[in-house]
Amino acid sequence: MEQIEKTLGSFLKAPESIHGDETYPIRRFSSQDFNPTEIIGMEEDVKKIKGWIFDTNEALQQVAIVGMGGLGKTTIAQKIFHDTDVLARFDKMIWVPVSRGYNEETLVRSMLERLGKHVSGIGSASQLLGEVQHVLADKACLIVMDDVWQVNVEWWTNLCSVFPKGDGKKSTIIITTRNEGVASDMGVESSRIHKPEPLNDEHSWTLFSKFAFSSRKGICSDSNFEILGKDITEKCGGLPLAIKTIGALYDELPARLKQCLLCFSINPEDYEIRAEQLIHWWIGEGLIQGKSSKSAYEIGCEYLSELIKRCLVEVVKQRCYDG
Repeated sequence: MEQIEKTLGSFLKAPESIHGDETYPIRRFSSQDFNPTEIIGMEEDVKKIKGWIFDTNEALQQVAIVGMGGLGKTTIAQKIFHDTDVLARFDKMIWVPVSRGYNEETLVRSMLERLGKHVSGIGSASQLLGEVQHVLADKACLIVMDDVWQVNVEWWTNLCSVFPKGDGKKSTIIITTRNEGVASDMGVESSRIHKPEPLNDEHSWTLFSKFAFSSRKGICSDSNFEILGKDITEKCGGLPLAIKTIGALYDELPARLKQCLLCFSINPEDYEIRAEQLIHWWIGEGLIQGKSSKSAYEIGCEYLSELIKRCLVEVVKQRCYDG
């Protein structure tokens, strides 16, 4: 056992340090990855917000989607943004990524460019707002302000003031944020703040399957792995981003690692197994064979370290060695 642990060496890191390892980059999901056919379990969220959009007498309505990171706020907003009924309602629609530390002038310039306006010759902030007002005149507009962390209330008030107020045109601003206080500061009424719920177990497994078994059209053909997969999705807490990321990570695993990972499915939840026993098991099942330059033990240690780095196996105890 000591020989095996020495071979693993620094690969056996504490779980919290494993997440910071960038040897195996995890696929990140953004607005560019949007695919309306892959939205699962958010139909009621979309229906509720669409109802707000279509049932309003306000010239400018603000709606906020609030929740923790990875909950699906951006995905819900994307679904609404691409909805055929919504597309038919508005004359102008723009998506504005905000994120942390945004620059207000840069943000307005970006909005104008997305509205089809060249801004190279426009200098002051007041001129920029004037151009926004000119472009949006007599238009019903939908603007999504995605991932807002903080806001200058005075600047935001000035920006909202340029939206058309007459001629029966009704515009909507959708804000996604993790902070309900930010939504309130931006003028969103509490009755127009939507807080999505995590996915239930059924929807979580369906979403995981779409990404983990994409080559088989989202169908898991192995009942043993289905048990393990459902345990994995349960640990994701119903967070769509976590489920998609883990699913995509599994899908990208080399075949040799998928087989090794599958062995864990016969053990009960939170079962602890010694590294030596695990690797012997893999060898006995014929999953690992020695090569001329490496023994089966060494290859088994490499496989285990890869699974650890990908956060698919958790180290609960390790030995430390000098050097």
